[in-house]
Amino acid sequence: MIEFFCFLFGSVIFSFAGVCIDRIPKGEDIVHGRSHCDSCGTDIQAYDLIPVVSFILLRGRCRNCGAKIPVYCLILEILGGILAILCYRLNGLTVNTIISFLICFVLVVIAFIDQFTTDIYTSTVIALGIFCLIYRVINDIDIVNLLLSMFVISGFMFVVSMIIKGAFGIGDVELMFMTGLFLSFEEMLLAFFVGVLTAGITGIILLSRKQKEGSDHIAFGPFLVIGILIAYFFGKSIISWYFGLFI
Repeated sequence: MIEFFCFLFGSVIFSFAGVCIDRIPKGEDIVHGRSHCDSCGTDIQAYDLIPVVSFILLRGRCRNCGAKIPVYCLILEILGGILAILCYRLNGLTVNTIISFLICFVLVVIAFIDQFTTDIYTSTVIALGIFCLIYRVINDIDIVNLLLSMFVISGFMFVVSMIIKGAFGIGDVELMFMTGLFLSFEEMLLAFFVGVLTAGITGIILLSRKQKEGSDHIAFGPFLVIGILIAYFFGKSIISWYFGLFI
């Protein structure tokens, strides 16, 4: 029952993620102003804002004009519910559950915006940093591990970006720097590895299907976020399994 309510809570909160993803690149206020159809401009009524259910009942279309509602809105709501459950399972009924869920929220917003615009906005990085700092303050701090987490991966990415133009964007570097407040050094290594691996596999698939050319840019932020989330929720188990292969 608790996980059911976690799913509802996560879905409701992540429905707001769609607002952030739509408005932040446009420079619009994410707090004020009602949700509306981008096609006809009609305000969306409360009964059409029920997470997951409304999308299904409306068959993914605006009630007023019939324009398609972006499918990523449904994906966000389902993802939000799943992440809320995972945060609860990992932390129980603690403050860490709320803070880690908010961190997941910002990470997902960053990933989707970067995917759509190939840009990571400073406002989202600052929000991520604030929540990650709160998480670190209310948990035990190992200064050496913290410094390694914040500077090793982000520093490596920065140096590579200076040597190889376009290898990593400054937003990617900032993302990993702030995430160092959230993950341990070992988890950061795993997050980066998963990010590079998934980006490489995706790039190969797109090239083989001729959907991308060799010189085309692929947003790296979404893959880093995938790595960060996997490292947070499953990192300890993956790392233990990996070292168990050699012991």
